[in-house]
Amino acid sequence: MLRRKGGPPKAAIWVSAALIVIAAALTIYFVSSRPAENDGTGGLPERDAKEKLSLRDLRELAGKGDALRFEDFGGFFGADVSSDLDYHIMIYGVEGGYRLIVRTDGEKIDEARLERIWDSGGSGVDIRSGDVDAFIRGNPSAEVMDSWRGITVGATQEDVHNIMGEPEFELSGLPGEGYQLIDGAGIVFYYDNMNEKTVSQIRRILGKDIVSVKVRRLGSGKTWTFADIELYSAIDALNQRKRTLEQVDLSDADYSVKIYFYDDTSEEYKLLSEDGQGVLTRDGAAWLLHPDAYTALLDMLV
Repeated sequence: MLRRKGGPPKAAIWVSAALIVIAAALTIYFVSSRPAENDGTGGLPERDAKEKLSLRDLRELAGKGDALRFEDFGGFFGADVSSDLDYHIMIYGVEGGYRLIVRTDGEKIDEARLERIWDSGGSGVDIRSGDVDAFIRGNPSAEVMDSWRGITVGATQEDVHNIMGEPEFELSGLPGEGYQLIDGAGIVFYYDNMNEKTVSQIRRILGKDIVSVKVRRLGSGKTWTFADIELYSAIDALNQRKRTLEQVDLSDADYSVKIYFYDDTSEEYKLLSEDGQGVLTRDGAAWLLHPDAYTALLDMLV
């Protein structure tokens, strides 16, 4: 059963400390060195990427170490900014606001440096020998998004709350607020000013790779494990949610939903139905699943 909490609405305090630190760091970056719309590459030409490397792609490439070869980048689009016809300086887009700069003669890799898009060239870490995940944790970035769940630049704060619900964290220094996804990623909405509060920019902070989602029916113990193609459908359904300040009676829970990450960590939610409304809960926080998303998720549990 859902019960309204007392007191005025406020940002949730359960959201991961790491995400709050990253959001705070990004606030500092945006205030001190906000890039122009067509800039942000630290003096290097920005490419029109057809395909960006995911963190999983990046880890696979980094895992090759000194055995990494130029042919390993065959599945990705990159821009060659070298003036030497016999030598290449390739720039590849990486999700989350990063770039990978690869220097090569066409076979051997001399350098494969991961950088944030707004940092100067020569910063970052060579993925062949450096710790990619440690670099990303210590150097937070975020990519600009055109929209999120139908919310675009110019939308009002009320529009955001109608779709996303109560904010899970707020920014200091800039008018903005954010929400956490099931992979730990953050969606941050920046507003023009404190009075009108229309969305001026949407950014996504990277989360962690999910390797599988396991759903267990409480009582019967029947389980479903989603991976590969079905995994993306499950993730999409679970992210179509709206933060609510209502309390949830966990004794009414119908399912346990456990998210497994690439780093061998996991997080567990409870899922219940309240008058046909799907409710997801964890650590005292609750979200109302979009009706279509909840129906799609239940259709997977057959």
